[in-house]
Amino acid sequence: MLLEAQWDHAAIEGRRAVTACLAAAYADEKVLASMASLAHYMQDLSAAGLGIADFVHEGNGVIWQLAMETGPAPHAGWMLVEEQAEGGDVLATRIGRDPSFTRGMQRICEGGGVALYKRVDLTTTPATSTNADR
Repeated sequence: MLLEAQWDHAAIEGRRAVTACLAAAYADEKVLASMASLAHYMQDLSAAGLGIADFVHEGNGVIWQLAMETGPAPHAGWMLVEEQAEGGDVLATRIGRDPSFTRGMQRICEGGGVALYKRVDLTTTPATSTNADR
């Protein structure tokens, strides 16, 4: 049991960068994450002030299903994806099958096998120049 508990040690070190990215910009938006693969990391994030109610996960039923069908952006401000353990979690599999799943989300950092995505505003467009600007 002791050896099993140590398997994740290297990933814990790597996820510190992800935790720092999230903590630096977190403003009470929901975080989409698979509890089946990241429950231990969700618990670790309690040290950064996040509680289980801050996550959208399989146990949330309908909102989880909607996020899996339509993508995370309408339902969560953040997404955590386990990309390495056991070949990746259900979100990594979904992204691999359909990269457009991440529409409205931008990958901002990764570490310890986990990638962090943040919702971006797709309604704003860069200003275009006009003759008056020249």
